[in-house]
Amino acid sequence: TLELPKKMKVKCNGGIARLKVNSFDGSISVATGLGTMTFKHSKGMFDISTGTGDIRFDQCEGTFNVSGGQADIDASRIVIEGESKFLTNGGDIDVVLAKTPRHNITIATGMGRGLLDYNGNTVVGSFKFSAENDKGRIVSPYPFERQTTYKDDLKIIRNQNDVGKKVDYLLKEQVIGNSLPEILIKTIRGSAVLSK
Repeated sequence: TLELPKKMKVKCNGGIARLKVNSFDGSISVATGLGTMTFKHSKGMFDISTGTGDIRFDQCEGTFNVSGGQADIDASRIVIEGESKFLTNGGDIDVVLAKTPRHNITIATGMGRGLLDYNGNTVVGSFKFSAENDKGRIVSPYPFERQTTYKDDLKIIRNQNDVGKKVDYLLKEQVIGNSLPEILIKTIRGSAVLSK
């Protein structure tokens, strides 16, 4: 166990790591190739990435820049205090809010579920959802105001023939209450989900 003073700036890098952080207050940057990271009752700036593993937040508040290759990201009862991003290629992202955010949020996953759950808090903002057409799912309890398709590069490359291919993506948009903050929930072949 290592106890740190408030407002500390910490940077950790590791190949294989298991990290547990409790009641931290400051700025933390962690990068691992393989590992599980858990943050509880902490606040500040979180810059967290792993190649393979799970990243968990429980009752944390701050600004989140979280990414993983083959990683599940689970953020439970968090407070967003600055523009935040949660990104993974091959896992699920579950972000459950403790209060209505005032800052922009991006949730993006390749094959998994990207979920933003307001957990009974007021839902407000400009929402954009994106998924590969006929491959991914977009789910919201609110009606969509606009729906378009656009062409972009195929994001999941399975063989050499896939390089440079263009595919159709579906974009759905809705404004609930106010045009801010801006919320983007995207997937390729998984699910982009908003829950109230």
